[in-house]
Amino acid sequence: MNSNFSKVFINNKWVEAPTKLDIKSPYDGQLVGKVGIANAELMTQAIAAADKAFAEMKHLPVYKIADGLSKMKQYFIDNLEEVAKDLSDEAGK
Repeated sequence: MNSNFSKVFINNKWVEAPTKLDIKSPYDGQLVGKVGIANAELMTQAIAAADKAFAEMKHLPVYKIADGLSKMKQYFIDNLEEVAKDLSDEAGK
């Protein structure tokens, strides 16, 4: 597998994280991926962006929220095998 998620998603943009963490399978210790770790500055930016997004989203009509959830569901359906493999590798199963 070896997925690389070294960036963090903040305010609709992928931002390079200053620190990376190796994710190893608890089953055999093999590297299965890397993830980015946000520092305090990026966390502050993420919290501010989340607060702003919440203020905007709380006024969205239910049908728009349902449409977004439907798109997420379709993504998981379309990528079920890849998502299942990633979760299985991370869990060491």
